[in-house]
Amino acid sequence: MAVGEGRWEMYVGGAAGAHVRRGDLLCTVEDPDAAMLMTGRFIQHYRDDDRERLDIALERSLAAYRDPWLEGREPVVAHQFQTTIDGRPG
Repeated sequence: MAVGEGRWEMYVGGAAGAHVRRGDLLCTVEDPDAAMLMTGRFIQHYRDDDRERLDIALERSLAAYRDPWLEGREPVVAHQFQTTIDGRPG
């Protein structure tokens, strides 16, 4: 969550089963790029606990990431978000 002055607080919590777990502060970072990095590291932690392999896999994932909001302004292909007259995607 953005907390102002360019800082982000990263919380983790859960809702496994019948009980919702309150979020705990994982870390505070200084910019959106660091927030993406820490989010990816935390998610990847469940897959692989080796930090070097974790960072390699995370960098690969981040390099392939496409922001759908930016694609809305700059579509990957022509007419990507255009609909036809009957409302179905074109």
